Amino acid sequence: MYVGNRHVAVATTTEELVFDCPKCNYYAHVTVVGMGEGVGVSPYMMREQAAATEAVDAAESAAFADTMVVIGITPCPKCAHRSRGAVARSMLKQSMPVWGFVIGLALVMAMFGKTLLLPLAIAIAFFILLGVFLAARQVSLATRRIRFHEKTNPAAADG
Repeated sequence: MYVGNRHVAVATTTEELVFDCPKCNYYAHVTVVGMGEGVGVSPYMMREQAAATEAVDAAESAAFADTMVVIGITPCPKCAHRSRGAVARSMLKQSMPVWGFVIGLALVMAMFGKTLLLPLAIAIAFFILLGVFLAARQVSLATRRIRFHEKTNPAAADG
């Protein structure tokens, strides 16, 4: 039995970053909103303040990391290109709980034999679609958390 407290913190950050499209060389300053959550634990209810501070620090770090995810999965406003790797990582991260459930469900169904093969296939298909939907939704919502400022191209400024 665990004895202690669990501290949870939520943080939001607004960062001024640079958006640089590798495909069409579009360059702009952007404002990105990042959101994150952090957890700190205090076993046996000792070090409460340190656990609360740990939760806040983890939330702020996660919020900043989220700004990098948002800028990576946002499509270029000029050519609509977006980083396939960033989108794939984001989708995989968002769908991990669903995959864990699907694998657990498959293992439970395997213990009961092949009599439940059709319900298993239907359940797995449903949860795979749910995972894809949740991940795609996160990618589409990311575009609401970025604002492009007036286009400024450093190459054009030099000439």
